[in-house]
Parts: sequence; C-alpha cells; structure tokens
Amino acid sequence: MKKINIVLLRKDLRINDNPALVNASDLPTVVVFPAEARPPKGSAARVWLGHSLASLNQQLSGKLYLAAQPMATFIRETAAQFNIQGLYMAHGLSAEDKAFEQTLMPLCQQLNIELHFTDANLLWDLQTLQKADQSAYKVFSAFYRHAQKQPLLKQASQLNNIELLSLPGGALETEFVPEMTSVWGKKIIENWPGSAPGEPSAQQRWRRLCQQAFNNYQQGRNIPSQINTSLLSAAIEWGELSVRQMHHDLCQLSPSDDIEHFKSELAWRAFSHYLLRDYPHMDRENINPKFNHFPWLDNPLLLHKWQQGLTGIPIVDAGMRELWHTGYMHNRVRMITASLLVKNLLIPWQHGCKWFEQTLFDASPANNSASWQWVAGSGMDAAPYFRIFNPVTQSERFDKNTDYLCKWLPQLEKLPPKYRHAPWQAPNNVLQSCDFVLARDYPHPIVDLKDSRQNALSAYQNLKQLGKLQ
Repeated sequence: MKKINIVLLRKDLRINDNPALVNASDLPTVVVFPAEARPPKGSAARVWLGHSLASLNQQLSGKLYLAAQPMATFIRETAAQFNIQGLYMAHGLSAEDKAFEQTLMPLCQQLNIELHFTDANLLWDLQTLQKADQSAYKVFSAFYRHAQKQPLLKQASQLNNIELLSLPGGALETEFVPEMTSVWGKKIIENWPGSAPGEPSAQQRWRRLCQQAFNNYQQGRNIPSQINTSLLSAAIEWGELSVRQMHHDLCQLSPSDDIEHFKSELAWRAFSHYLLRDYPHMDRENINPKFNHFPWLDNPLLLHKWQQGLTGIPIVDAGMRELWHTGYMHNRVRMITASLLVKNLLIPWQHGCKWFEQTLFDASPANNSASWQWVAGSGMDAAPYFRIFNPVTQSERFDKNTDYLCKWLPQLEKLPPKYRHAPWQAPNNVLQSCDFVLARDYPHPIVDLKDSRQNALSAYQNLKQLGKLQ
C-alpha cells in the first residue's frame, strides 16, 4: 500500500509558515479540512471560512479535501486504501478543539498512525510563560514582560516541494457553507472594508502596512471613522497570516511607538489564548467565579434593541449597525457597545459574547470572550467594574466630526453636529427647526446613562460588601 501523510487544517489556512505542511512533505500528502471542525456557532465566521477555504483550495490547485464525514470515519476509510504514516495538525485550545483532538488519539494509536501536533498560531510556547512558582500570570503587563524575554516559536522552513494527493470525493463546494449564498452572507462580505479572505490577500495587505511603517497606528486606531487599524483580525484568526511571520517582519522595521504598540496587540492575542488554555469554557463561564453572584438582569427586549442598533445612543447604534452590515466593528466601539450592555443595562456579558460570536468575521473563542470578560470585570486583568464608559463622551472624543455616526445613522445629519452625539439633549427649538422628532427619526435612549451607571456601581458595591468581590 502506498505510504501517505495526512494534514488537517483548521485555523491555519495558509501555505507559508505552516509546520504541519512542511513536516508532512516527505511523503505524498492529503490536505484535509474536517467539516466537523468548522465553527459550530458563528454565521459570519462561517461566511469567512467558506471564502478562505476557496482561496486555499485555489492555492493547492484544487486538492484541498473536504472531509464531510466524521474525521474518524474518514481516517478509517483512507487507512483501508493507503498506509497512513502520520497525521499532522496544529493544536487547538478551545474546549471544542480539545474534544476533537481527543477523539483522534486512540484511533491513531489503534491504526499505528503517528499523531504530530504543532503550534502553528502562537508566538510563544505557552508552557514557558509561568511565574517562578509555576503559577499562571493573571495580569497582561507582567505576562508581556516575561514573554518578551522568551524566544519566539520558530517559523517553519519554506515549503519548497510537496506532492499533494487527490482523493475521490471531497470536492470543496459552496453548499458546504450555506451562509455564503444567503442575502446577509453576500452583503457582509461585499461591505467588508478589508482585503478579501485568503492568504494571498492577507499577505498583500500586510506588506502594504509594513511599507507604511504603521504610520499613526497608536493614535489613529481609536478613530472609528478612519481605517487606521490593520483590518487583519479575521485573517489572523483563521491562520491566513502567521503571527510569527508578522512579529519577525515588525522586528525588521525601524523601531517606533506605532510598531511597538502593534506588537503589544499581538501579545494581547497571545494572552487571550493563554487564558483559553486554562479556561477552555471562558466563552460562557466567568473566569472570576465571584461574578457568579453578580445580580445580572435578563431583559430580552433591551437585548434585542442593543443587537439591532436601536438603543437611542448614537455611538452604540452606529457600532451595532456597522457590525450587522460588515461582519466587523471598530475596536474602540466594541468596548463602548459592550460597556453599555453589561454595565448600563446589566445584561450578562455572555449574551453580548454570543451575538458577537454570530456576527463577527474574527469571532475567536479566545479574543472575543476574553474581551467581554475584561469589560464585564469577571476576567483576568479586567477593567475594574467601577470604570464605566460614558458613550456620549467617548463619541465626542473619538468621533469629533461625527463622520462615523452619520455614516451609519444618516438621519442624524439633520441635527447640528454638537447634538448628534446625544440627540435627546437637543433643545426643543433646535429639534423643531431641524424637523427632527425623537421616536420618529431616532429612538429615545432605552436607559438613563447617569442613573444606570449608579445602579451598576451600587450592585458592585453591594457584592463587595458581601465579601463576594475584592
């Protein structure tokens, strides 16, 4: 029987710096995407995945195999035709990833297949990032200081030659991701402001950013009306770009505050994955169990208004509409919208996390949940609960000219700029002169920002007095 290797790709959808592909290349190789490993929850993520797989399949000359059946079935069927020497794949850290990998271990042992795991999507070996007493870091700054002293994981050598083996069946079809052909799926990929899914587009955008030396990244990344962020979060999440390659390329550039800040953002991603390793259920469970006692409020009506961008608070509604129409939301606005949900409305952070999981191209079990828990105060290195974003002052500071607001809420253009951040504060004579009617042209706020802030602080203080929080 012919000897072959199998490479499973999940969130390492690239050719460059892919250790699984390189390590398997000594034998004819079948490159497989296991259907059971596709994101089980996020509709937007599935849209991105479908396009990314189509791009990768083109890179592989149409030889990417889609294993529609359970992976165990595929391996058994393939082992009946070939002598499978090795199965190569990148480690995952989520609960679903770990469960998937656990099912393969006894099967490979039974069939005498060597199972090889790689760290394809990390900057550092997470096992080395421990305190002197071997405990895990809980604060990002300390984590990052230690990480900077550790060697980066090495990039894989260049993939010069690999014989790709085609198997009958397994053709990549659009129907694999029905969301791609839905009206919403087509709309968000068309409205997405970044490069097309897939490694070639991601590499092209990355080279352009490096050529521009990330000019004004540190300050400009806070302005939602401008494209000063990398717009590579989805490409990084799906492994179309190697974070090790990115870090290496950054180190070749002339040092600057902008570049150092981008490096720190890559480190924040690493810290989120570091947390996911120890808290694989952190997308639904508080990292800090003391928050299990927090008096959250389940209010389906208010949650729905938040999801639909109908809160009556412009910066929040603009962000939620950007999300729905593009599969993306600016990072500053993500924090503002999250703060309103969990701190002003007191709705459990898990509801917001699930909505972002459904609607973000870059939805990540690590980054998404860690960010929500950071805002809620229930995570590691979390924002203290008494720090509550004021969406009006945030809007005034970071969208001074209201370009972002008016892009997503064009009805606000009728108002003078000073009142667009908080239409309910406009005097009646101003509203009348503009023919602007609250509830007709734009909703009343669903919550009083001042009162709701005080309610959140009181709930936090009460829990603290009961000894539930420090």
